[in-house]
Amino acid sequence: MVAISALSALFVNLPLLVALGAAVAVCLVLVTRRQDLVSGLALGGFSGLLLTYTMNSLTPSIAIWLARARPARNAQLILGAFTLAESTVAALAVGCLIGALWLGLHQRAET
Repeated sequence: MVAISALSALFVNLPLLVALGAAVAVCLVLVTRRQDLVSGLALGGFSGLLLTYTMNSLTPSIAIWLARARPARNAQLILGAFTLAESTVAALAVGCLIGALWLGLHQRAET
């Protein structure tokens, strides 16, 4: 198995992180202009995905740090809990985006 450094993991995810950062910026503009629930849900969803993918990029360096700081003591358990937290945030973010789409389409159909 080849070890991946934190910097190379960040560079691999850089295009996605830039796209998610742009989506967060657009949602911030929408929230300040429209101030509605759809914009807030979209902002929450894209911010959650940005946080998830940023933490996913840092996972290799966190694993190395855990192996050095706590050799052979629950490092796998801590990494598993960290991964579970990442997945939970990602699921909540996708739920926010689905809610924003549903509410946006529902509001458009009413007008």
